[in-house]
Amino acid sequence: MEIKYQVFISSTYDDLREERNKVQDAILSMHHFPVGMELFGAANEEQWEIIKETIDTSDYYVLIVGHRYGTVIEDGPDAGISYTEKEFKYAKEKGIPILALLIDKSVPVLPDYVEKTHTRAFDKFKSAVKKGRNVDWWKNPDDLAQKVTAALYKQIERTPRPGWIRADSTSSKNTPQYFNIISGENQRLHDRNAELEKSNARYYDNYAELKKKYEVLLSSHKDLENRYETLYADLEESKSRNRKEPTKPSTSSNSDESSASTTANTYYPSAKRDPSMQSDPLEYYPHMNPRHNAVPNVIKPSLSHLLDNALEALSDYKMLLEKRYCPNFKLVEAKNQFNLTMKALDERDLSDTDYKHLMLHYNSFQSASNMYKTPLIIIGALEQIQDCLQSLRKKYR
Repeated sequence: MEIKYQVFISSTYDDLREERNKVQDAILSMHHFPVGMELFGAANEEQWEIIKETIDTSDYYVLIVGHRYGTVIEDGPDAGISYTEKEFKYAKEKGIPILALLIDKSVPVLPDYVEKTHTRAFDKFKSAVKKGRNVDWWKNPDDLAQKVTAALYKQIERTPRPGWIRADSTSSKNTPQYFNIISGENQRLHDRNAELEKSNARYYDNYAELKKKYEVLLSSHKDLENRYETLYADLEESKSRNRKEPTKPSTSSNSDESSASTTANTYYPSAKRDPSMQSDPLEYYPHMNPRHNAVPNVIKPSLSHLLDNALEALSDYKMLLEKRYCPNFKLVEAKNQFNLTMKALDERDLSDTDYKHLMLHYNSFQSASNMYKTPLIIIGALEQIQDCLQSLRKKYR
C-alpha cells in the first residue's frame, strides 16, 4: 500500500521563487504533494483561515529561510510578526514535524533581498527556528532541493504520518487514518475506565463501611428483640403465678403490709420491671379497680393522675398500631396496660353522665378490637376515647 504525503512549503516569496520551485520539483519526484502560498494569493485574515486548514491536513512542514523576514502583520493579536513566522508557530502548535533550512551566511545576495526594517524581529525568529531542532544550511537552489529530499526521507522513516491512500487500493480498516481513529478511541475508553475504577473503589469503600454499621445495628436490634421477648415471657409467667397464689389473711400490721405488697404485685406486674418503683408501686401504677378495696392502708391516686396514666397508655398503644411492623407481644402488652388504666377509672369520682359517656367509647373500642383486626378501625375508636379523656382531664383538673 503506497502512501502519499502532503508537504507544506513555507518561506518568503519574491526573494525565494527559484528555490521554492526546486523544492516543489524535488517533492514531486518523491511522489508526494507540495503545497504553499502559491495556492492562497494575497495574505489577509480570510486567506489565513485557508492556510490553517491546509497546514492541518499536511503531514510535514518545510520552512525555508533566506535573508528576508517577510510581510509583517499590522494589527490583531499577531501584530508585529511576519506571516511566515505565524505559519511556523501554528505548525509547531499543531505538532506537525518541521524541517527547517536556513541560507548559509556566506551566500551572496542582492541588496534588495536583505532585511533592513525588522532586523531584530528577524533575528529573534531565526533563533526560535534553531531552538530545539536540527537545521540544515543551504547555499544554492540545487543544494536546497537535495537537502530537502534527504531530510524528508529521514523524517518519514522516523515519524510516519497518516498521509493519503487511494480509496480502491485497500480496505478502509487498514488505513493509517482508521488506525489513528481506533487508537484515539482506545485511549479515550482507557481513560474513562480508569475514572470508573477510581469511582468504584470509592463507592466500594463507602459500601463496606455502611455494611459494617448495618451489621452492628442489626445485631443490636436482634439482641433487643430477644431481651423484649424474655422480659415478656417472664412477665406472663409472673402474672400466671400470682393469679394462682391467693393472698393469705393476716392480723398484724406487718402482714397487712405484706398483703398490700402481694396484691400490688398481682394488679401491677409492670412494677416488677423497674427496681426504682419497688417501694411504692401504686404511686406509679394505680391501675386497680377502687371498688375491690384489695389494698388496705394505701392512699388512692388522684383522678387527674389516673386520667394522665390512661392518656399515656392510650398514646403508647396507638403509636404501636400506627407502625408498619411491630412485634405482636408488644401490642398485647400495650393493650393490657391500657385496659388496666381504664379499669382504674371505673366510676372513680366521675359523674354518671361522664362515666357512661367514657364507657360507651371504651365498649366501642373493645368491640372493634374483638371484631376487626384492621389497625385503622381500632385507631379510630382509640381517638374517640382520647378526645373524651382529654375533655375529662380539663374538667377535673
